[in-house]
Amino acid sequence: PTTFFALTSVGKKFPDVLTQLGRKHEVGFHGDIHIGFKDQTVAAQEQRIKAMYADLRSVLPDTSAVVGFRAPVEGYDATTEKLLQHYGVRYHVADPNRSEARLPKMAQLDGVDPEEDIVVLPRTQRDDINLYWEKLPVDQLSKAMSNDAALVLENGGLSLLSVHSQNFGTDSALYKALPAHLVYLKQKRNFFWSASAGQVADWWRQRERFRVASRFAGKRLEFDVSVVGKSPVRGGTVLVMLPQKGVTAKVHSTKTTGLKPTIVRLDPYRVAIVFDALPPGNYSYQVTFEP
Repeated sequence: PTTFFALTSVGKKFPDVLTQLGRKHEVGFHGDIHIGFKDQTVAAQEQRIKAMYADLRSVLPDTSAVVGFRAPVEGYDATTEKLLQHYGVRYHVADPNRSEARLPKMAQLDGVDPEEDIVVLPRTQRDDINLYWEKLPVDQLSKAMSNDAALVLENGGLSLLSVHSQNFGTDSALYKALPAHLVYLKQKRNFFWSASAGQVADWWRQRERFRVASRFAGKRLEFDVSVVGKSPVRGGTVLVMLPQKGVTAKVHSTKTTGLKPTIVRLDPYRVAIVFDALPPGNYSYQVTFEP
């Protein structure tokens, strides 16, 4: 799955290409022109955001699914995100400095419902521009991309490779290096989830709405689940480390309103407690362990 962030002033000149991309892939905004938004006035930024929506609507009649943004030259500020959220953008692919962790995060905009907040996806590895200036041979370039992905995989984080189309011509080193990198990713496909930027943002938003607090009470594990927002969270999962290898875990609700989860054994030492769908509210459970 791939996400294409389009400069809308360019995209509207190639409606056939943009329409084809929209059929097969996710399309997001890369601004109206390739100039950053940072430090521009509120009025100037709002005018540009309105322009990029107008540009895209001239090609794609339904822009409701276009909810992602990647700032030109990674140039944005707090004003940019506030305006983007107001006009319907729900995630932002940002620069690496936006987060100290290799994980998504919520923008936490004031006065915005958690379900409507912007999810920030920080760029977690070198992009094509970083790699271009390293002037690596093709084989080393492939290795560099795979090494970056391996580091994120080891940390259990977000892997996001950003590539500008102008650096991806058929004669470019990156174009020639990518096949070997894709072979590496294919070899590791059982260890990570490959998804579009929008799918990752949706998943993280649901994750942030599913909150867990746990404690031990003698030989029992107790945990509370809170679901915030207005809609159910589907597939909420609590991972539990077993006190002994191979024991059986049983889950009991301590409230009459509690919904019964499914227990999935992952291996001899871990189980997953999976909730099909939890409506907004507070829930409490006990986990007991039997030989």
